Amino acid sequence: MNLKYLSITLAIVLLTGCDGGSSSTSKQNDGEGSIDLAEYFPLKSMSKIFLTTKKDKELFERRHYIHNIEVNNKTITFRDAKDTKVVQTVRISDTNITIENKENNFTYYRHADIGDTLFSDTFKEVKTVEVGKTILNTKTICKLVSKVEQFEEDDNKYVEDILKIECIEKGTFTTEVKESLVDYIRDDVNGSHSIYDKSYKYIKKGLGVVALVNSDCLTDKQLPFVNDNAKECARTKYNKEFYLP
Repeated sequence: MNLKYLSITLAIVLLTGCDGGSSSTSKQNDGEGSIDLAEYFPLKSMSKIFLTTKKDKELFERRHYIHNIEVNNKTITFRDAKDTKVVQTVRISDTNITIENKENNFTYYRHADIGDTLFSDTFKEVKTVEVGKTILNTKTICKLVSKVEQFEEDDNKYVEDILKIECIEKGTFTTEVKESLVDYIRDDVNGSHSIYDKSYKYIKKGLGVVALVNSDCLTDKQLPFVNDNAKECARTKYNKEFYLP
């Protein structure tokens, strides 16, 4: 039985929204803090080149993309360099930052301290698939965990005033297999599976995003369920994104 229908994308990217079907909550910081998050967006118009790498089993992808960024007072517009379409708009007020993109719009407090929860989101998706029904229930919490003076991964290195943000997505993925098909698939496919997916985002003062890192531990060689808390991994995969100065 082909199990590709179970593949799901669990990458969480703070400040760029989530897939449709989610609903944001108000569990954020208290609006006060010593860190002005507005300073961690681009402060002037520029173009940014990013390298993305993805590894999963035999698959390895490597590509580049460019965002043209326009800074106009307290509005920042991100455009795809290829087709000039707006991919994200950031609006900054004295107290809040609002993110608008094609997936979702949301607002969070502008000022924060290390340890604050910046973003909280719940997601539920029910799908009818060939073998029956799948139900995905998750909750994501993103926290500002530290300020670092240097971050380095692979051949990419960034220095001076970088914020590290940790996002943790926890929940379950449930498959309800049709009775007529139960005998034709693995026993452990039917039922609920825990998900624990941890990812990191690094934003540099005056420049914005410099790195996104999502390295995953999977406890089954075939099934795509992530458990980054597991002591042993049957296989690993990763999805990384780096700004190229």
